[in-house]
Amino acid sequence: MNETQQIFSMFYAILFGTMLSNVISFRAFPWGVLGFVGVGFRHERVRLMLAVLMFNVLPFFIFAFGYTLLGHVAEKPDLIWIIYSAFLSLVVFAPYRAWHALQNYNSAWCYTKGEWSEIANERNIKQTMAGNVMATILYMLPLLVLPLLLEQLLCIPLSQSLSLG
Repeated sequence: MNETQQIFSMFYAILFGTMLSNVISFRAFPWGVLGFVGVGFRHERVRLMLAVLMFNVLPFFIFAFGYTLLGHVAEKPDLIWIIYSAFLSLVVFAPYRAWHALQNYNSAWCYTKGEWSEIANERNIKQTMAGNVMATILYMLPLLVLPLLLEQLLCIPLSQSLSLG
């Protein structure tokens, strides 16, 4: 594990905890519905599946991808790589913003009528899908350009930086 991977891991873990602490107020994980097989609760089941995917599975794959790419940086990196690896950890907020965009697009998939509006009002969430989509893209951008930076700055071919071997 090189220094950039250590810094990325540390900041990602801290920011992941911060992101998850905000998810609690969305009632995103209605685990109780698992006990009611065959009884309504369609919105809650969809919400639970999407929440597990967006807040547990997707962040794991995002972390693994960023961590793997940073493995190509030298053992003793320049200051710019250290700063970039800390900045890169902000990618953890992309699924959070994607959740907001999804709910602003059509909250009826996951919440009963008026439930998301109540949460949005309590949390002062802006009802703009475009803003949340743009934030999702901006959070993902450093991760998406990392393979190109590795190719241009460290002369690591794109095919090599994206391979797991």
